[in-house]
Amino acid sequence: MGERGSGKALVMNKRDLGAFMRHLAASYTVLAPIDEGGVTRFAAAGADDIRGSGDLESVPVLSKRPLKEMFFPQEEVLFAFDAGGKVEVAASAAPADEVTQVAFGVRPCDARSLTLLDLVFDADDYKDPYYVSRRRSTRT
Repeated sequence: MGERGSGKALVMNKRDLGAFMRHLAASYTVLAPIDEGGVTRFAAAGADDIRGSGDLESVPVLSKRPLKEMFFPQEEVLFAFDAGGKVEVAASAAPADEVTQVAFGVRPCDARSLTLLDLVFDADDYKDPYYVSRRRSTRT
């Protein structure tokens, strides 16, 4: 799913991290480790979360929760029905994630887990449309 690069590493100073994050946020939804009530998890980073001072405060900390939570939300509408007289079941279509998102600050084990999840949820014989939609719109 991910795009393969040229194999060349890019090096950046920590003081440039804030500017780089703001640059990403101009074109993408940036998923980054965000502190939410004492628990660090991946979430969409807002302007307050992308600080550009260049000091160590602007560097995201590692998430305590796995990145896969962004692909498997705890609550999601899969279908709806109306039981007023007769039952009509209407399956919800997979979310159309038009906005491309970038996952920033991903641990290597989380990045590897996505390739394993792809083997299960985006296989030739079975595709989970909810997972596939979210995964294809995300760069890690």
